[in-house]
Amino acid sequence: MESRKVILLVGALVIAASTAFMARSLIVGSSAPQATAMPMAAPVNGPEVLVATKSLPVGTILDATSLKFQPWPKELVENAYYIK
Repeated sequence: MESRKVILLVGALVIAASTAFMARSLIVGSSAPQATAMPMAAPVNGPEVLVATKSLPVGTILDATSLKFQPWPKELVENAYYIK
């Protein structure tokens, strides 16, 4: 009966060690990709649309720094936009 306990213990240790090794290889193997700078976009020739300069949660009181006009591609302008 003692040999069954030893075999069970050795089997459990082998499974635990292999699981730990696989988890470690998953964690160590995945490194974050390097960030690269995006090329500068060509200037947009189109109307200027009113956009928010920061996140505006519900109830935010607007002031002059909350909004600005920004050039927008003409083909993406919709009727709901405020155009300068």
